[in-house]
Amino acid sequence: MSGQFGRLGSRSVAFRLTLTLAAAIAFSLIVLFISFYLFLKAGLENRSDNWLRDKANEFSELVQAGGPGVMQAEFEREASSIGPRKILFRLIGRHGRLIAASDDSAFRSVGVDPTSVEKAAEGTPVFKTVPVEGRNYHARDFYASLEPGLTLEVVRYLGDDEDLLEDLRQSFWMSLFIVLIASSFMGWLLARRTIARVENVTNTAVEISNGSLESRVPVTGRGDEIDRLALTFNRMLERIQLMVTEMRQVNDNIAHDLKSPLTRIRGLAEMTLTGGGGDGDYESMAASTVEECDRLLEMINTMLDISEAEAGMARLRLEAVDLGALARDACDLFQPAAEERGLTLQFFGDGRFPVLGDTARLQRVVANLLDNAVKYTYRDGEIGVAVRAEEGRMLLIVSDRGPGIPGEEIERIFDRFYRCDQSRSQSGNGLGLSLARAIAKAHGGDLTAESTVGKGSVFTLFLPAERADRSGDRTIK
Repeated sequence: MSGQFGRLGSRSVAFRLTLTLAAAIAFSLIVLFISFYLFLKAGLENRSDNWLRDKANEFSELVQAGGPGVMQAEFEREASSIGPRKILFRLIGRHGRLIAASDDSAFRSVGVDPTSVEKAAEGTPVFKTVPVEGRNYHARDFYASLEPGLTLEVVRYLGDDEDLLEDLRQSFWMSLFIVLIASSFMGWLLARRTIARVENVTNTAVEISNGSLESRVPVTGRGDEIDRLALTFNRMLERIQLMVTEMRQVNDNIAHDLKSPLTRIRGLAEMTLTGGGGDGDYESMAASTVEECDRLLEMINTMLDISEAEAGMARLRLEAVDLGALARDACDLFQPAAEERGLTLQFFGDGRFPVLGDTARLQRVVANLLDNAVKYTYRDGEIGVAVRAEEGRMLLIVSDRGPGIPGEEIERIFDRFYRCDQSRSQSGNGLGLSLARAIAKAHGGDLTAESTVGKGSVFTLFLPAERADRSGDRTIK
């Protein structure tokens, strides 16, 4: 059903695209034709009017040279030369008296207009386009004064010009019809090719909705908008697949980490109940239960802290903190644990390194880094803690001489519950580094890691240097 709906929708879109393309082409051609048609019509009319003016000038010279009496013969000669059905000459005297005229049998419906004669006598030539009875086209009626009391009227049939315009109109509509058919066909093909590529996105989305997260939209390599859409869609799918995979891993890790303490609690309770022990056994069971519950609560609270910090809702009590003093105190705190493992813990950093931060949370970050360093450094190895200022930032660097982290896992160590193969033999739940980075980013900083397998790792905490007068409670969003 969904596939049929998708195909129907694509046809509808293809039809609309084709219709829009055809309408755009038709509109453009019509505008172009009208512009050309009006330009050509004006040119033909201007040419005809110039010819009429030239004839008026010729006849004016003849009248001045030979008088009105020579005009009858000249009119007949000119009409015979041009064609009596194409031209009519009249010489009009005072009070509309006709002095001379050529054959007017083809122009009987075109009479003398007294108003035009009057205007021409005043020195203003008159041009009019008039219908010709019994004929398909119009004529151009021209009045001009030759000398006082004499007015020339020339009626020129426009059949050739209007016939040309008529042929042009017919040719245009025929050409427009052919162009529209061809453009509609080409537009339909192009629209179908484009919609077919969009359908690939739709079909991929349908496959994903049916559970196939590995499906991807084909990319043609053309680099056009559809390809960019496909690439963006594929990147989104890869991100979603990664998130789903990580979510499944997190769920598996949560289930595993919750199962272990719950299993121990149940086992202790079952052994105590079935063993028939005394009060001491019950007290031991209660103590163990409290210890396991504390571990569960610690893990749950850590997960909540990470989610709160990553969501930008961590309520931080910001105050001026000397990062150097904080790191030095943490080194003093972990010194006994390091000595117990035969490790050398050294601190490097002179002077003050002020940052604006939440003391308790920053202490937790440093403690997590040192705890990992002590836990994973080989016996008789060295741990270095350094604090320094660099370009408006404060850096806390913790280096160890442990087994190192493979390059492909260097970023994943900050994921929740993720533990490298080297760390699975150690206690922990894989939340420490995730929490540390979340707290660092909530302070406007970051936590990064560099490592070489077999030589150790270096963790760097970046915090922006801030003025002490900006302390106070604040929710970082």
